[in-house]
Order: sequence, then structure tokens, then C-alpha cells
Amino acid sequence: MLSCYSKIFFRTEKAIIRPKLQDICSTTRYMAMRQIKRLTDSGKLINIGFKNHSLYVPAEGCFGTQH
Repeated sequence: MLSCYSKIFFRTEKAIIRPKLQDICSTTRYMAMRQIKRLTDSGKLINIGFKNHSLYVPAEGCFGTQH
């Protein structure tokens, strides 16, 4: 899901939130959260936000990013 858009998205943006992922992937809230959980559990996304306002950034070297 996110893999097909990730390199293009993270070229211009530094972070993503769940509603934005839901919008670009044309999916439901539930499926967007499952995708985010899968990517955070695998270490590809890092949550730098708060519990009630999560903000996700790509891990170093993931999705074509270099920090």
C-alpha cells in the first residue's frame, strides 16, 4: 500500500499522519492504522508524535531517505 507511494511522498514531505496515509492510499481508517502498525513494528517508520497525535517519519535509509 504505502510502498508504491512512499518514495515519491517522502521526497517532498518529512513526516506523515494517519489521515494523509488514508487519503493517498484511498483506504479506510482501520486499514491505514494496520499499515502504520506493520511499518512501525518492522522499523521502517518511527512515531515522533504524541499518543493522541501521532506523527511518523521514515527510519534512516527507508523509503529512499537519508538523514
